[in-house]
Amino acid sequence: MREAVAVIGSLILLAGMAPYILDTVKGKTKPNIVSWFTWTLLSVIGMAVAISEGAITAAILSGASALATMSVTVLGLRRGIKHYTFFDGACQVAALVGIVLWQITKQPELAVAIAVMADMVASLPTQKHAWQEPFAETWQAFAAGAVGSAIALATVSQFSFVALAYPIWLFLVNFITLVIIGYRRLKARR
Repeated sequence: MREAVAVIGSLILLAGMAPYILDTVKGKTKPNIVSWFTWTLLSVIGMAVAISEGAITAAILSGASALATMSVTVLGLRRGIKHYTFFDGACQVAALVGIVLWQITKQPELAVAIAVMADMVASLPTQKHAWQEPFAETWQAFAAGAVGSAIALATVSQFSFVALAYPIWLFLVNFITLVIIGYRRLKARR
């Protein structure tokens, strides 16, 4: 039953990407490749760690996240932000260092902690973009990501750091980005 609810949460996350993908195709949304590429790598690795530790609901959510972020990354290669500022480059290097450290550790808890930190750094370019150009980000994707992550999180039966950390982070990063977009859009309309 828990896995079925986790699948529902993951489907909400995936469905929420449809507006983002459509807006990217239309040229309205400009995904930052630094964030989306790194999120794809981290989601794939997170899924593998969750599977190896038997954290099935976390694996389902990470797998859905990997599929969603990979779709945006591929589209973003043609229609996204590809030029690197110093900030983007620093975030990408820090995230990649986190991924390498994650692979070296061999300890699932430390690996997940490093992955979450790398993900935090990888989210900064998108959050900066959302702050500077809130109408160039699709809020529905981040809302669905937060809702889907919250639903999947509610299904966790194994209360361990490995099972909880990444779903909690996915909820937080989506919620924070959603708040940034909403706040900046509201401020711009005044």
